[in-house]
Amino acid sequence: MFNGEEVFVTEFLNDGTTPSGVAQGNYTIAEASLNTFKLYNGTINVLATGNVKINYSPQLLLDRKYNVTQSGNFKIKGLSEIPDNTQIEEGRWDLYQNTSNGNVRIFSRVNNKISQPDSATISIRAKNSGSSTLTAGTPVYFTGQDPIRKTITVDKADPADSAKMRAIGVIQSDTASNAVGDITIFGSLKIDTSSLDGATTGNDSGKVVFVKPGGGLTLTEPDFTTNELQEIGILFEESATDGEIFINHPETLFGLPPLPEDYIFVGDVSNNAVAKRLNVDSFKQSVLSGIQEIALADEIKFGAYEFLWDSADARSRVQTKVTTSDASSTQGVIQIIDFFPKTYRSAKFFVQIASSISGSGVNWQITELLVIHDGTNASIIDYGTASTPGERMGDFSADVVGNDVQVTFAPYESASGDLEIKVLRTAVLS
Repeated sequence: MFNGEEVFVTEFLNDGTTPSGVAQGNYTIAEASLNTFKLYNGTINVLATGNVKINYSPQLLLDRKYNVTQSGNFKIKGLSEIPDNTQIEEGRWDLYQNTSNGNVRIFSRVNNKISQPDSATISIRAKNSGSSTLTAGTPVYFTGQDPIRKTITVDKADPADSAKMRAIGVIQSDTASNAVGDITIFGSLKIDTSSLDGATTGNDSGKVVFVKPGGGLTLTEPDFTTNELQEIGILFEESATDGEIFINHPETLFGLPPLPEDYIFVGDVSNNAVAKRLNVDSFKQSVLSGIQEIALADEIKFGAYEFLWDSADARSRVQTKVTTSDASSTQGVIQIIDFFPKTYRSAKFFVQIASSISGSGVNWQITELLVIHDGTNASIIDYGTASTPGERMGDFSADVVGNDVQVTFAPYESASGDLEIKVLRTAVLS
């Protein structure tokens, strides 16, 4: 026995006639050791004049956070001692120990049957901080602390509102506003599952249970492009009386959900993966060498800019390309600076030329060209040139060569050093 536990001393011993060694009444255990203790009457420790008969009921002493600070002696029954239907009242609980492994389990009697949970259940007490009653089976999210009741506060979780997610568990029974109830965080939850949202006419046992937009539970996966998606458990039993959901937050085990077409995951400022739709004005799905990929769209639109073509006629496509090449400044040495397929009828060029000696700039030139062809002959016009600090460094020409149109540069005798030629070309299909 432990110090502080209360006992009752009877008037007589077991024979019913021999008086107890101390006066009948309530006492408190004091100065308890392994084999001895004293009886405290509220003022002093009382000395016994003979044998004493004590009636003792074991008790548990809990602190404000329900931690066991002191306990009495009581017997935990073995599994072999599970009572028959007449030995325990309906709706009562009993403790039993598996003598083969020492595990202690809690059994309950429902409908005159003893049941044992198949797995551990972790639950906590919480206050409903919302303005409405939380019905049994409602997922809840953390809203704060109640310093008076020493509990957390919760309200109905809602995937349609990111401020009301993520759910920490599911309320076990109807809990009025400002009342305290139990929340299953992990393990078996016994509730009516006969009319879950998204249920089919068949057996839905084994399906994933989601937090439902607007509150509650659903077997239908919410649209995660407009809601936060949270898997919260597995449906074990679909029943009005024996319904069971195993709360296990399975999304922590299986990573991200599948994406619909044209969506990608993007990290936000809170390090969450958020589904975002690709802009179909700029990107498209394509196949390259048998491998699917995301590529730029045929037309690209961004900000105030648009690169467009007539979708009704592929011949209207425009090609833009930048080419860089090195050339000699030796007079008479013709350098091919760019070429494009004859399928493109015309092209416009911006040609930038830089001459240098040992890496130091000597002269720069920019020229604008227009080129068009008839399949056999090409025509070119040079209609704008600027140079600094020296003079123009050469001329351009265009020719049809096989299936391409070639643009060449011929330097003047006055050109010096090594030449670097950059070409920006925009071509239009025939």
